[in-house]
Amino acid sequence: MRQVGNGIVIGAIAGVLICGFSMLMLTMLMPEYLDEMKQATIEWLQAADIADETREKQIAAVEGTTATSQSLAGLFGTLATSLVAALIAAIFLRRK
Repeated sequence: MRQVGNGIVIGAIAGVLICGFSMLMLTMLMPEYLDEMKQATIEWLQAADIADETREKQIAAVEGTTATSQSLAGLFGTLATSLVAALIAAIFLRRK
């Protein structure tokens, strides 16, 4: 189980670095990027062949996107990925 603990620690460190850099990038280095991404996504959704109700829900979700939510998604995604990778590694390393 030490492999799992190590994987979680490494994932937490990487997640904090990713979250911090993402916040820096989205707020200071490229503050217009998020607005451009939202606009492009909304244009794509408006042209998509999907139900109006679904389209409106998706557009509302896109409009609610913030630099903080994107950065935290990166943090939690990194933590989840590192946990899964650590569990898989632990299975194979335990067999030896």
